Amino acid sequence: MQIEWPRQIGVVPPLADCRQHRPSDVALAAAVENTSVTQVLVGLGGVGKTQLAANLAHRMWQDGDVDLLVWVTATSRSSIIAAYAQAIAAATGFTDTEPEQEAARLLTWLANTSRRWLVVLDDLIDPDDLTGLWPPNSLRAGRTVVTTRRRDAALVAGRQVIDVALFTPEDSVAYLNAKLIGLPDLNNDPDGLAADLGYLPLALAQAVAYMIDRNLTCDGYRRRYATRQLQDLTPLSLPDQHRAIVAATWQLSIEHADRLTAGLAQALLKLAALLDPNGIPTELFTTSAALSYCITGARQTDDDDVRDALNVLRQLSLATLADDDRVLRVHALVQRAVRDGTPPDTTPALAQAAADALLESWPDAEREVALEQARRSNTGALLENSGNSLLRPIIHPVLNVAGISLGNTGQLAAALDYFDSLYEKSRRLLGDLHPDTLTTRNNRATFRQKAGDIAASVREFEEILRERSEVLGVDHPDTLTTRNNLATCWGEVGDSTGAAKALALLADDFSRVLGSDDRRTLTTRSNAAHWRSETGDDAGAVAAYQAIVNDLERIFGAQDHDTFVARSNLARARGRGGDSAGALASYEELLADRVRILGPHDPETLATEHLVAIWRGRLGDLKGAIGVADDVRQKAESLLGGTHPEVLRIRNTRARLLGEVGDLDAAIHEFYNLVGDRTSILGYAHPETLTTRHNLADCLGRSGKLEEAIKLAVATLEEARRVSGPDDPLTLTMQATVARLYGERGDAAMALSLHSDLVERHERAHGPTHQVTFAVRHNRAHWLAEAGDIGGSIEALVELLNDQLDSLGDSHPGLISTLHALALWQGRVGAYDDAVSNAIRSLQLAIKEFGRSGHLALTARENAAYWLARRGDKPIALRMYRILLADQERILGPDHPDVSTTRNQIKDLWLNS
Repeated sequence: MQIEWPRQIGVVPPLADCRQHRPSDVALAAAVENTSVTQVLVGLGGVGKTQLAANLAHRMWQDGDVDLLVWVTATSRSSIIAAYAQAIAAATGFTDTEPEQEAARLLTWLANTSRRWLVVLDDLIDPDDLTGLWPPNSLRAGRTVVTTRRRDAALVAGRQVIDVALFTPEDSVAYLNAKLIGLPDLNNDPDGLAADLGYLPLALAQAVAYMIDRNLTCDGYRRRYATRQLQDLTPLSLPDQHRAIVAATWQLSIEHADRLTAGLAQALLKLAALLDPNGIPTELFTTSAALSYCITGARQTDDDDVRDALNVLRQLSLATLADDDRVLRVHALVQRAVRDGTPPDTTPALAQAAADALLESWPDAEREVALEQARRSNTGALLENSGNSLLRPIIHPVLNVAGISLGNTGQLAAALDYFDSLYEKSRRLLGDLHPDTLTTRNNRATFRQKAGDIAASVREFEEILRERSEVLGVDHPDTLTTRNNLATCWGEVGDSTGAAKALALLADDFSRVLGSDDRRTLTTRSNAAHWRSETGDDAGAVAAYQAIVNDLERIFGAQDHDTFVARSNLARARGRGGDSAGALASYEELLADRVRILGPHDPETLATEHLVAIWRGRLGDLKGAIGVADDVRQKAESLLGGTHPEVLRIRNTRARLLGEVGDLDAAIHEFYNLVGDRTSILGYAHPETLTTRHNLADCLGRSGKLEEAIKLAVATLEEARRVSGPDDPLTLTMQATVARLYGERGDAAMALSLHSDLVERHERAHGPTHQVTFAVRHNRAHWLAEAGDIGGSIEALVELLNDQLDSLGDSHPGLISTLHALALWQGRVGAYDDAVSNAIRSLQLAIKEFGRSGHLALTARENAAYWLARRGDKPIALRMYRILLADQERILGPDHPDVSTTRNQIKDLWLNS
C-alpha cells in the first residue's frame, strides 16, 4: 500500500488568536517551539495551553516541518489508545483488531522511523492514563507536547515543564483592543473588564463574544458580571472552538479532586471561594473551625488531610501554593464558579465557618505584616461575598477585629472609613441601639481618639455611655469599657486628676462585677496608675504598678503578655519618679526576658528595645542610645515595614538623639523625612505628626535657623490649638518651644509672656507642685532674667527649689536644672560663692543619677568648673576642664560643640593664669 506524506491524525483546533502575538508570550511561544524534548504545558484551565499547542502544530504543519501530526484528546486512556491506533494505521496502512497492540506498534514505529513527527496529547486529566503510552524521546525525528492541569511529580519528572500563566494586564487590554477594533463604542473600559475577569484568556475571549452578540459595552458586561451567574454570560457560540463555557471549565478537575480526597477538596474550595483570591493563609484551613466544617460523614479530618487536599488542588491547577505553602491562591473566576455552584441556603453556615477560622487564626499581637494584611483582605472579601451572613443576627467579631488591626498598624484614616461603613451597615440591619451597633460605634470613636480628634471622641463616648447604660445596664462590661475610654480621653485633654479618679472608681466597679482577678479589672487598675503618674504622684504610681505586676504574675504567670506590659509600665513610672537608672535596668531586664520568650525580632521585643534606647539617652549615653536605635530600626523595618507606627516612633527617637549628640544636620534631614511620612500616613494634624514638626522646629532653632524654626513652630502650635485646644499637653509643650525660640531670637518679653501663660495653665490643671508645672516655672524664671529682671528670676528659682525640696526630696534629679539655673544667675550678679555652691550640688546629683559620663553630668561638670574659675579657683577649674575634655572627646567626639567650648575655656584659663 502506498502511503502519502504528510499525514494528519485527529482534529487540531483552529489557529487561535487569544495567545498569539502578546508581548509577554513571545518567550513562552519560543520555549514551546524551539526544542525537541518532551514538553508538558501546565496551567489553570482557560489560560490557553491548548491554543499554544495548536499554534505550534499549525506552524509546523504549514512549514512542512512534520510528516506525521497526531493530535490526541487525552481525556481518558481509551481515547489515547484509539488515537494511537488510528495513527499507526494511517502511517503504515495496516490495521489490527486489538487497539492495545496497535498503540504499542505506534510507539515502536515512532522510535524507529526517520519520518518527522509531532504528537500532541491535549488536556491530559490523569497521568496514569499514559502509563506505557508515552511517545519515545526521539531527538532525531520527533517530539511530544502534553497539555494538562496536573502537576504530579510522575508527570513532570525528566520532562521540560512550561508554566502557562495568565495574561498580564497589558496583554489583556491589547487583546480586547484587537478584538473590538471595529467596535470602539463597546470598548469603553478594557482595564476594568480585564481586572474583573482576572486576566484569564478564556474568560476574555468569551466576554468579547458575548459583548459582540449583544452589542454590550465593557461597562454593561461588568454590571451583568457583578449580578449574574457565570453560566448566564455564555455567548451564542463559543469562540475559537472552546469546548466549555467558563462556568464549567474547572468542573471535571473539581470532581476529580473530590474523588482523590474523599470530598475534602470541594469543602476547602468552598471556603476559599469566599476569601481573597490574591492569597489565603493556609493556617486558616487547619483551624478547629475549618476542620469542623470539613468533616465528611463520620470520618474525622486532621491537619495532614487538609495539607494533602491543598496539594491535590495545586496538582490539578485549581490553586497555587506560595511562600513555603503558607499562602493559597485561587483564581477569582474559579472562586466565582464554585460560589455559583454552591446552594444559597448553605452560604450562611459556610461564611460563619470561614469567619470563625479567620478569627481563630488571628494572633493577639501582630507578628507578620504580610499575614496581618492578608487576614484583613480575606475578611473584606468574605464580607463582600457572603451577603449579610456576617452582619445579622449579630456582627461577627472578626469584622471588628479586622478594623482594629487596620488602625493598630497606623492606617487611622482607613480604619475610620472602615468603621464608618460597618457602623452604617449595623445601624441599617440591626438598629441604632443594638449592642453590636454600639460596639462598632465605640471602635470608631476609639480610632477618632487615636487620630487626635479627642473632642469629638469625648462627645461620642458620652453618647455611647448613655446608650449602653440604658440598653445593657450600668454594670455591663461593655458599659464599663466605655467609661474607661471616656476617662482616658479626659486625661488626654489635660484632666489627669479627673482621669485618675474616674479610673480608680471604675477599677472598683470592674472588681465588683467581674472579680479582682479579671484581666479587665487589672487593665483598668493599670490605666488608673498611668494617670496617677501624670498627676505627679509618681511614688503612688510605682506602688500601684508593682502591685499589678505581683497580681498578674500570681494569676497568669511571669511570661504572660499582660505581665510583660505591666512590667514595662512599672519601669516607665520609676523613670518618671526620678529613678532613671532603675528604669533603664528594668527595661533591659524586660528586654532579655522578651528575647528569651518571644525572640529578638518579635514586635513587642522591638518595642522594648526601643524603650531601652530612649532611657539610655536620658541617662546621657547618647552614642549607645543611637546604636540601639539604629539596630532596632533595621529590625523593625524588616519585620513591620518602613511606615509602621512603631518604626516611625523609632525614627523619631533616633532623630532626636542625633540632635542631642550635636549632629543637627542629620537630625533635621531625618525629621523632614519623618514629617512627610507621618503626614501621609497619619494625617497633617495627628498628634504624632505635630510632635515631629515640633521636634524639627526645635532642631532648626538649635542649628541657628531661627526664622524658619519660628515659622514652623508657630504654625504647628496654631494647628495643635485648633485640633486639641489650648490646654492640651501637646499644645502646651509646643507653646513652650515657641516661647524659647522667640527668646533666642532676642524677644525675651514675648518668651516671658508665653511662659507666664503656661505657668497659669499648668497650675490650674495640675497645681503648683506638679513636675510639669515645675518645668514651666523654671523656664519662666529664665526668661524673667533674660528680660532684665535677674533679681526676680533668682527669687523665683529659690521659691521653685524650696517647693521641689518639699515635694520631691533633696536627691531628686529634677533639682539639677534648678540648681544649674540658680548658679547661672547668681554668678551673673557676682554672687560667685552661691553660684559655686549650687553648681556643685547640681553636679553631685547629676553624677549620682547619671554617672560621670552621663550627658547631664558632663554639663554639670562644665558648669562647676566655669564658676570655680570665675570665683578665682583657676587651678582647680583648669584641672576639672582637662579631665572633662578627655571624657567629652571620648563620649561626644572631637567635633562636638561642647568639646570646642571646653577647649576654649582651657585656653583662656591657661593664658590668664
